[in-house]
Amino acid sequence: MYKILKGLLQSAVFLIASLVTMPAFAEACGVVTTERDPLNIRESSSQTATVIAKAASGSALSILSTHGTWYKVRLNDDKVGYGSVDYIRKSTSQEGCGIVTTKRDPLNIRKSSSQTATVIAKAANGSALRILSTHGTWYKVKLNNGDVGYGSVDYIKDGVNYTAKPTSYPESCGIVITKQDPLNIRKSPSQTAKVIGKAATDSALRILSTHDSHDYTWGKVKLNNGDVGYGRMDYIMELTPKKAVLCVIVTTKRGPLNIRSGPSQEKEVIGKAAKGSALNIVDSSDGWDKVILNNGKVGYASSDYVR
Repeated sequence: MYKILKGLLQSAVFLIASLVTMPAFAEACGVVTTERDPLNIRESSSQTATVIAKAASGSALSILSTHGTWYKVRLNDDKVGYGSVDYIRKSTSQEGCGIVTTKRDPLNIRKSSSQTATVIAKAANGSALRILSTHGTWYKVKLNNGDVGYGSVDYIKDGVNYTAKPTSYPESCGIVITKQDPLNIRKSPSQTAKVIGKAATDSALRILSTHDSHDYTWGKVKLNNGDVGYGRMDYIMELTPKKAVLCVIVTTKRGPLNIRSGPSQEKEVIGKAAKGSALNIVDSSDGWDKVILNNGKVGYASSDYVR
């Protein structure tokens, strides 16, 4: 009994010590989603405040706090300012997008991560799923109707970088970013066309192609039930390799993290990312992450110094 109590005490002391010494990180990460120009970072949370920096589309920001319709953010150069929430896609974890790759039947989405769990929904072959997290050989996913369940990783492939069968899989995946209501999926690329389906916010869509009309850009999309229709692209965040949302925090001990021209310590340093700032990872290989900086430069960071 004494040994058990002693062990528990030691564990508690270790846990408390770990918490005390644990470095402080941002509340969340965010990726800049402006269409063309970089995002203005202002001195205070006001549209009339002085612009103190800019953040390129596709780059990541460390979100420190929320102030109404503004995020207080930290940039790679360690500057702290405010950016509009309308142009920063907040992410507390990897926002993955996967394509269902069953051979014939739709994929069973189950209540829990078990082959014997109740089937709560189905996802058509070739449709997209929002991947929320990984649980062993299962993905926790969100469907277009808003349901959350689990699908086998054997039948869900990366929708951003999947290239094994380029003629059979999509140009890209997309995440629905409507603020409140689900996104209307219409029969044709027109605001007056019949609504044939809906896609819940934060669910994923397979983007088959895009079509410009006189008023909006539309994505031809495939839903989980197999239906194909059109959704407005201003409400769909396309996840291409450049815009893949994997946001990490720099965890160097003291100085900023060197961003190099290639995946090697011998390569030229082309930029720096301050401790506690955020990076958007667009590719990873052999201990190096390909990242986008706030100034728009693309370089490589050692995986050892990001969280």
